[in-house]
Amino acid sequence: MKGKIVILVALTLLSGYALMGCSQPIQSAKALDIDKDGLTNEEESKYGTDPEKPDTDNDGLKDGDEVKTYGTSPVDFDTDHDGVGDGDEVLIYKTDPKNIDTDQDGLKDGDEIKSYKTNPLKADSDSDNLKDGEEIRVGTNPLKKDTDDDGLSDYDEIKTYNTNPLSPDTDNDDLKDGDEIKYSSNPRDSDSDSDGLKDGEEVLKYHSNPTDRDSDNDGLDDGYEVMSLGTSPVKADTDGDGLNDKDEIDKYNTNPVKADSDNDGINDYQEIQKGLDPNNSDTDSDGVKDGEDIVPNGDAELCITITYWEEKKKADLLTAGDPYFVAYVYYSKGKLIGYDKLGPFSDSGKIENASSLWVDVPDDERSFTIVLQAWDSDQPWDSDDHYDISEDLHSYDLTISYNVDQSTLHEKHDGSLDGSSKDLDGIIEFDISVSGGVVVIV
Repeated sequence: MKGKIVILVALTLLSGYALMGCSQPIQSAKALDIDKDGLTNEEESKYGTDPEKPDTDNDGLKDGDEVKTYGTSPVDFDTDHDGVGDGDEVLIYKTDPKNIDTDQDGLKDGDEIKSYKTNPLKADSDSDNLKDGEEIRVGTNPLKKDTDDDGLSDYDEIKTYNTNPLSPDTDNDDLKDGDEIKYSSNPRDSDSDSDGLKDGEEVLKYHSNPTDRDSDNDGLDDGYEVMSLGTSPVKADTDGDGLNDKDEIDKYNTNPVKADSDNDGINDYQEIQKGLDPNNSDTDSDGVKDGEDIVPNGDAELCITITYWEEKKKADLLTAGDPYFVAYVYYSKGKLIGYDKLGPFSDSGKIENASSLWVDVPDDERSFTIVLQAWDSDQPWDSDDHYDISEDLHSYDLTISYNVDQSTLHEKHDGSLDGSSKDLDGIIEFDISVSGGVVVIV
């Protein structure tokens, strides 16, 4: 009985659709896709996959998709061995599961994703013009355009300026590489202009030019000015006395950081212009400092120059008088300093540019009182007649206050203007000044 049943089953299978009442024959076992992965049992056998497991290598992709769509190995979790499973490459990162380095930047996709956090689809993640792989090799950050924050991109440091992209100040001059490019200094030379000062000192401390060894063009190197002289490297005349720093050092031997080297009250430039010694407070050795000395390079003399004289009434019966002039010079407080006499001038009713009266005066006095008199010489026959040259009714003489700082004082007086007709009147015109050398006016 058992033998008959087996034969019956076999006949049924062989007879196909005729016995089943179907229009197509039953599919063969090889054509079946048991695990529904897109591969038939025969194909699974060909690729070595498990016909009962849709994702043989557990990479997140069906075996059929790996073979027919992506061209990956259905039996290798990571076809390109880049450290990322095929499924993650396709479904998450969109990388090429058959290319170990999708963006050709020199880094495996897996390293970019897991180690460096860079973009496996972009060769230059930080857009600094250096590929991620190159940045890893040189030690820069592939996620930061300027790794050392010096103002220069990593690419510029490596390819253009040959500076260290890992050090903001390649030459250790206290100036960042980017700032050096800004100031045109050399980021690989701490003293670009070889003046003895670091570039950073020049820019940040002294405000001098790091590419010009003599920033103020005074003939002295910036470093020498700062370290040896104490002068300003950005000011040709440090002390503002009118003299170039180099001239003070080399020519006049004066102090370039002190406007008045000898403390005499006159700055160095003015002393040189007046022919005085800027290193000697008392040029003429008279015991008076140049700044207090009205004539610091000689002996002071008060000069009263009679520029015009006219006799208004004849002093003598038949002829004009014989006028002469006397000047008395006093301290401002009244003590007599000295006097001088000019003339007489015979029979002179009118004189032009009669010459001068001279009185030595102290070099440290600046204010004087001058009494000017005019006389008619009648000697030896009679006493001299006193001309009236003052507009003051009660005085014949002129009393003049003079200060050296007035420079030249010019005056004209007419004695007839006092209203008295009895006086021997005269008109006098004169200049008062100080002479004897260079006059210092304060």
